[in-house]
Amino acid sequence: MPWACACSFLNAPALVLVGEFLAHGPAEIAFLPARPGPLVLSQFHTTASSGAVTRLVDMGIDPYLVASSLSAAVAQRLIRRICKSCKQQISNDDIPEKVVKEIAKSCSIEPEAVQIFHGTGCPACGGTGYKGRVAIYEFFLMDEQLEDMITRGTTTVAVRDHAKSSGMRTLRMNGWEKVQAGLSTIDEVLRITTSYDLHYDL
Repeated sequence: MPWACACSFLNAPALVLVGEFLAHGPAEIAFLPARPGPLVLSQFHTTASSGAVTRLVDMGIDPYLVASSLSAAVAQRLIRRICKSCKQQISNDDIPEKVVKEIAKSCSIEPEAVQIFHGTGCPACGGTGYKGRVAIYEFFLMDEQLEDMITRGTTTVAVRDHAKSSGMRTLRMNGWEKVQAGLSTIDEVLRITTSYDLHYDL
């Protein structure tokens, strides 16, 4: 794969898509030309968008190179979608107050405006209450302070904290937006964001 990555840059492309960086060689080749010109897109298996930074450094890429070349990182997870055929609204009184308040805060609404739905189960969904999937996302953009943090050496938690303080919408926050929109359930959002050990407090 290293030779394929190197050859792909010979014609000075504007965009290069690399399926996944699994080793130091291809990643370093991709990052060297990324600074002056081409946009390089790739993927990693990490728990959150902030994990991309430490994953690259752990692979042996110089922190300065990561800081100067990385533009943004995106994380995506799929959660089950509520079945439209048996979708019903449930009372907020049946939901822990802390959860309702967190949903309200994430959606910038009053707790009284929170709407929660679930699927009761029907033949269309095989009795599960779910049918299909919907994605939840989070992403952060690089800034000068984050570049400095990476160059000096940092952790995934520190990167994540900085991204959140700079306005990043986390996976859970985006999940709560899907709950408020009636697309998925509280259980689904908690299942995904908790199982990946994303340091959420609830």
